[in-house]
Amino acid sequence: MAHCYTHFYGFQTIGLRFFTVYCPWGCPDMAMWLFIEAILAGRSIPVFNNGDMQRDFTYIDDIVQGIVASLDNDTLDQYEVFNLGNNNSEDLMHLIGIIENPLGRKAEKELLPMRPGDVKATYADIKQAEIPSVIPDIEIHETTNKNQIVEIIVSDFPIKPVACKGRYYKRVNTANHAMDITEVLDLHLKTFNRSWDYYVNPNYTLSDISLEKVNTFIGLANRNRQNAITESPLDVLRRFELVREGKVSNACFLMFMEKVSIQSTIELGRFQTETIIKDEYRLKTGLFDEVEKAISFIQKHINKNVFISGESQHESVWEYPLEAVREVVINAVIHRDYREQSDSIIKIFNDRIEIYNPGRLPKGIIVNQLLDGDYVSTPRNLLIADMFKEAGIIEKYGGGIKRILNECKKYRCRQPKFEEIGNGLRETIYPLTAPQKTSQKRVAESGPGPQLWHILRNILTLRETVSRLLLIILQKPLKNISPN
Repeated sequence: MAHCYTHFYGFQTIGLRFFTVYCPWGCPDMAMWLFIEAILAGRSIPVFNNGDMQRDFTYIDDIVQGIVASLDNDTLDQYEVFNLGNNNSEDLMHLIGIIENPLGRKAEKELLPMRPGDVKATYADIKQAEIPSVIPDIEIHETTNKNQIVEIIVSDFPIKPVACKGRYYKRVNTANHAMDITEVLDLHLKTFNRSWDYYVNPNYTLSDISLEKVNTFIGLANRNRQNAITESPLDVLRRFELVREGKVSNACFLMFMEKVSIQSTIELGRFQTETIIKDEYRLKTGLFDEVEKAISFIQKHINKNVFISGESQHESVWEYPLEAVREVVINAVIHRDYREQSDSIIKIFNDRIEIYNPGRLPKGIIVNQLLDGDYVSTPRNLLIADMFKEAGIIEKYGGGIKRILNECKKYRCRQPKFEEIGNGLRETIYPLTAPQKTSQKRVAESGPGPQLWHILRNILTLRETVSRLLLIILQKPLKNISPN
């Protein structure tokens, strides 16, 4: 009937089957009231099929709750049919016994054969009415004093998350919170031990892939392998599951794209002030290329410092620890959430480098754990991370943050800052500090007075240092410079 109304009139229809409803104000033609009236009047009660009957009795409050739930559910199909019942059949003779007890009288039973059209038992299968369907296992345990304990076991559903009335929820402390689409997708991917980059993308084909870039990857990988890769570029893509059944995965496209794509965009800028940009660059190419080009842009806009370490000796070092900078850039490329609409952003200021990357820290990891090394590495893009490892660009999973901190410490830099900003992570690296005071003292005592040392003690580029020295020498001979 529900199907017919939906088919002919085009509106949503819900059919509800009620199973032997009873209540304090029941109908006078129902068995319970007929039995009570007959027992009190001293008449016999008709018992069909010689009492071998079962019925699924359902209390009125449960029926009302089922009706309201069906009306509130906006995720149903055009037509649905639900059973509303107790999901448990009771023997007719047991019901008669329950009625006899409070009345204090025995019923006079007239045993009769089954009536035509009647059924021996009714039972409400309510699995369809449960959203989501929950089918628990029941185990009964007996204690030493012969009491019974009922154990209800609900097995973990193998595919997650499970919807409730068309929505997905997570438990946060004592409250339920709706999950966003990213959380739903991540949890679903974890069910199959897959990450987003593993899945094929119907928008791309093999014509979008640069086999020349694949050859470059093979060259990188063969530097670190005992057994060199000898297959063709296309066979290599199949071997590493980047291409499956002729279809291109997200990882394959991001790493080896033939042209450019906004999906991998990295914005780079050299800032003169907090708002004025001196130079800017945009990368929209394959991930391996982006790592090298981003690092080259950073090197172009940071200084190479000269430290005086002794008589007629100097040491040239970069203003920032390049190994740490490189590690931050690689981490940004590998762990970026490429489903986010925002871009990766690298900003170079006079006193710091900021790298913002879409994608927050994995669930269960906070910044303090990151700094303490108290976490288990969970790469967001498993396939991309594996390919960077094959190429020898990363050594192992989970060691990048530790190497960044160690490099900055060795360089006498301020500890890098890690912050979750919006839907991403921002990492800030600071330049190295001035030489230690002992080194300054050695330089001061070795000849030049305070006027020349004032120039040398600052962190200067080689070009700036030479220019200022020449200017002083031309104005006043070095041997005549007085400490005063």
